[in-house]
Amino acid sequence: MTATASETAAHSEDAPDQGGETRQFVTFFVSDKEFGVDIQSVREIKGWQPTTALPNTPDYVIGALNLRGQIITVYDLGRRIGLGQSDIGKGHVVVVVEIGDRSLGLLADSVSDIITLEARAIRPVPVVGGDKEQLLSGLIPRDERMVSILELDAIAGAELGQDEAAEDDGQMVA
Repeated sequence: MTATASETAAHSEDAPDQGGETRQFVTFFVSDKEFGVDIQSVREIKGWQPTTALPNTPDYVIGALNLRGQIITVYDLGRRIGLGQSDIGKGHVVVVVEIGDRSLGLLADSVSDIITLEARAIRPVPVVGGDKEQLLSGLIPRDERMVSILELDAIAGAELGQDEAAEDDGQMVA
């Protein structure tokens, strides 16, 4: 069982050289890969329900949901990060995250855990070259596996109006 924030804080006070802030992440699976987002960004986690299709959207946009009066866009996270299209079923969940004053739904296969750790335990993402957008902000080694921390601003770039057209001052590039 994962320790709560207060339990972790109590243990870290006893530890010599505690050296840093504590962070919490909600983790979930997409395909067989585990991802996490800062718990402070998570608004809620809800079971899958059909969405309303939105025309002229990127292929990773599944559609829109009415979440108690707020319309949110739902992304197929697997497709957005290059793992392929999800085969959506009743067991899937939507992780609703807040990015600034906007909310966005991320389709995941299942929720995994809430992990609490020292910020220094987060490792940098290796540089692999190319001009691809950086969709991860860090990696957390966990026993035999690795949790990839999502860079929500980059994941939601188009949703927040930060797409390539905005970067090019609205001019078309040949």
